[in-house]
Amino acid sequence: MDLFLDTRIGYLMENFLVFLLLGMENQHNNAEDLGDDDMQGLVHDVFGVPNEDRYTDGTNSQMDSEIANGQEREFYRLIDDSQPPLYEGCAKFSKLSFIIRLLHLKCLRRLNNKVFDMQLDLLRDAFPDATVGLSKSYYEADKLMKKLGLGEKRKVAQKMAVESPTKDGYMRHPADSPAWSTFDSLHSDFADESRNVRLGLVSDGINPLKNMSVSHSTWPVILFPYNLPPWMCMKESSFMLSLLIPGPSAPGQNIDIYLQPLIVDLKNLWEVGVETYDASKKKNFQLRASLLWTISDFPRYAYLSGWSTQGEYACPVCNKEAHSIRLKHGGKYCYMGHRRFLPKEHEFRKNRRLFDGTVEYGEAPQQLSGDMVMDD
Repeated sequence: MDLFLDTRIGYLMENFLVFLLLGMENQHNNAEDLGDDDMQGLVHDVFGVPNEDRYTDGTNSQMDSEIANGQEREFYRLIDDSQPPLYEGCAKFSKLSFIIRLLHLKCLRRLNNKVFDMQLDLLRDAFPDATVGLSKSYYEADKLMKKLGLGEKRKVAQKMAVESPTKDGYMRHPADSPAWSTFDSLHSDFADESRNVRLGLVSDGINPLKNMSVSHSTWPVILFPYNLPPWMCMKESSFMLSLLIPGPSAPGQNIDIYLQPLIVDLKNLWEVGVETYDASKKKNFQLRASLLWTISDFPRYAYLSGWSTQGEYACPVCNKEAHSIRLKHGGKYCYMGHRRFLPKEHEFRKNRRLFDGTVEYGEAPQQLSGDMVMDD
């Protein structure tokens, strides 16, 4: 997005390149020659051309037919850069793999563009024969990354400014929800800046091994920016992977320990904010963020909220007014009293035959506020 956040969350976009290149680094550490880097395979994947033995040289007409119009020259240039060694006798790097490794180090150590340019100048001065054809600046290297599909994609900054809720009663955006409007009424200073970010947090266990017979549970913790339109905020490009809690077992109640660094960042973004550059208006402003929702299934709700979803008071809505009966066989709980939520004169309240043989006279439990929950 055009809003650049100079926080740990903002670093996620830059570190995306690091994650993509980690596998390449592992390949390189085990490599004995240039072929193990598979730079040609990378180029073929980017242009959607199968990397098969039938493509023997750059004049193959069948290959040309499978490359999009106007991209043949760039394809062959990248192929040429992926083949020759960085210098005569170099068995570990091609021109392409070397510049990718330099960019990898830039991301890992968060070097600014000026330092990266100075590093390239030093390499060219020290090893003129070895750096022929190397990118002359970060600008050139960044253009190369974009051609390889690893560049940064910007969204429209205007879409981060939330529009006023609709007046016709229809929900087209989370801003039209009662929760959003209630939050705005309680925190008008936050709501006055339409570019302040509203976040949702989701977490659940996954098995990255793709083998359900293996017991393993890794927990990603992902943030979603709800300022964006619904068709944008749920795209993978909008996901912010803030934590990755490793397996092999679920964190359970200890998840709050893993969440502490994220909570510190979120509290800072809520209370203080961070100076942010708005590219659409060409000026800085103090950006704040709030966490409006957590998204999870009911068992995981217990981990994220701290409220036990099993036992006598499993219902977070009913709280201590839950109607629960412990079954004689198995010791499990059965939850009753659902007719309390019906209108006073509803026919089901007096219907003994369809339910447990009783008439329901009770009232729905009081809706709890955040302060009431904390007091309990």
